[in-house]
Amino acid sequence: MTWNTKLLRASIISISLIVLFVGCEKSRPMPKYSWGYLEADVNGKQWGNLYKNAYQAVVAQIGQTGNLLPCKEKALSISSYLYNNDMYQRKLLTFYNLSLKKGRYSVVAFDRNSCMVSDTIYSDLNLSGDDGDVFAGYYNVLESENNYLLIDDYNPKTKEIKGQFQLTLVFGGEDNQTQWRDTLRFANGKFHTKIID
Repeated sequence: MTWNTKLLRASIISISLIVLFVGCEKSRPMPKYSWGYLEADVNGKQWGNLYKNAYQAVVAQIGQTGNLLPCKEKALSISSYLYNNDMYQRKLLTFYNLSLKKGRYSVVAFDRNSCMVSDTIYSDLNLSGDDGDVFAGYYNVLESENNYLLIDDYNPKTKEIKGQFQLTLVFGGEDNQTQWRDTLRFANGKFHTKIID
């Protein structure tokens, strides 16, 4: 084998390994911070235990939401990320525009094409496929149902927030490649998390 052939072979192997490692990198890493829990019965199954040996990350933060419009106001959101046993993101349930005041609030469908109205809580559920970086569909709030979020307590010193919720979601598009039903009913929902700056 000539020196040029050896160099070409080594170059091909090196490039192949680089492509392999970069291609296998998880493009939806787990959130940097997770604190607390979010739990509910979803059509008879526990939300946090949908995957064997899986992981849930709960994040509460104040900032811009995922609106397509450049809305100026910052809002509190609480998100629950579910990962399967391979640590790929599969589901993301988010409540947007939460209040820090105790009380019961109606929950409506999140619309990325409009800015949020104060005193209204929005929600949606996004699905991910493949290795967590492919959008696989979404569920939106069925507004004819009794959807609510109850803020039980907020501690401004520790930034901990506790509450309860009830939610009915309907499948809203893309290919439904999940074992989920067209309608998801979240009952006995509870959360306790902390706002991370």
